[in-house]
Amino acid sequence: MIVRLIFGLGFLLLVLTFGFLSIFGIYSTQAESMLPTIEPGQRFTVEKTAYGFSNLSLPFGIGFALEPDNGFRWGERVPERGDLVVFLANDRTHISRVIGLPGDRIALQDGVILINDEPVERTLIGDHEYRSFSGALQSGQVFRERLPDGPEIDVLEIRDTFGDNRPATRVPPGHVFLISDNRDMATDSRIPYPHGPGAVPIDALVGRVRLD
Repeated sequence: MIVRLIFGLGFLLLVLTFGFLSIFGIYSTQAESMLPTIEPGQRFTVEKTAYGFSNLSLPFGIGFALEPDNGFRWGERVPERGDLVVFLANDRTHISRVIGLPGDRIALQDGVILINDEPVERTLIGDHEYRSFSGALQSGQVFRERLPDGPEIDVLEIRDTFGDNRPATRVPPGHVFLISDNRDMATDSRIPYPHGPGAVPIDALVGRVRLD
């Protein structure tokens, strides 16, 4: 009787743990790509069902092991502009921010994002310094951007790069356009596939990042 009770409680705990980890996950990043919002090494929670329950919601890497053709997503929801998301690309998880939604026209001119031909308002906040993963001192400026129908976000500009000027592109249906907060130290949708992720399918989103 006692053995059966212990086995039942253990099985219940396993089911509850599996269920919880299918909804929430704890992640961290060593990348500099989301400074000044997320520091390298910072841990954060990911809501795995924010955009629907999918194979990527399953814990212990089970869903990542499925072939793309065997993936699924139930109750799909489109992210909101400004959402921080974890996504899967090249068999690795990455973090970035949703800037363009399906059907949007996205371009960059001298570092300024244009959404449907309208420039995103930005204000200079101040200077920012940090040490990169290699130990080099990086100096830049923080700008506050006001996304249309979205939040205000702080972004970091270090130097002029090719990513500051990109021709207009239309976000395909079922995809989002991601641009990271550290604009000059990130590989995001500004780099077309196969050299970068390009526009990211919603089916590749693991979930929404929570920092509170």
